[in-house]
Amino acid sequence: MYLNHPVRTEREAQLELQVADLEGQIAALTFRLNLTEKSQSLSRADNKRLREALHEGRRAIGDHFAPNDCYATGPITGDPIRDLVQCPACSFIAMYDAALSTTASRGGG
Repeated sequence: MYLNHPVRTEREAQLELQVADLEGQIAALTFRLNLTEKSQSLSRADNKRLREALHEGRRAIGDHFAPNDCYATGPITGDPIRDLVQCPACSFIAMYDAALSTTASRGGG
């Protein structure tokens, strides 16, 4: 009856399962690699836009000489120090300089 069908040994069945498992692992790793590549390209584009926004913000502030050019925003955040004491231009310039120095130390643009 079943003479034309070869009989699978237990070892062959185990090997088939191992191959199927490896194929699944390869597919999963390929999927993760593709996601990583897409994420990195999006991240580079986002970083470029953020750098451009930072530069534009710094350009908008222009020359800012503390304390003569400092100002307060008034009640915006609810934090009396940030709203009434800290100058937002000075805060931005400090964050801008820190972000640029961090990017430069990593070799970024």
